[in-house]
Amino acid sequence: MHSESINQNVFSKRINAGPRRTYFIDVKQTKSKDYYLVITENTIVNTSDKPIRQRLMIYPENFNIFQGAVDEAIKKVKTELDPDFNYDVYSS
Repeated sequence: MHSESINQNVFSKRINAGPRRTYFIDVKQTKSKDYYLVITENTIVNTSDKPIRQRLMIYPENFNIFQGAVDEAIKKVKTELDPDFNYDVYSS
């Protein structure tokens, strides 16, 4: 169903999250014209090491479920678990 033989990037957003962590949010298109989301985290543990890369692929049939779960988790942290944290300091 999801062919990744052609991973054409159609959108990319880089998020610098401090000196040792970078996130990339990419929208890719498959050979069969399906779109999917790839979230990549690059983390540098030691400055002499290569970054550790972790990737998560989210396909269209899961977009709404994934977005809802992320929104719910962020709301929980911001309103109940850590409401006093200044999240706006880290806005771009």
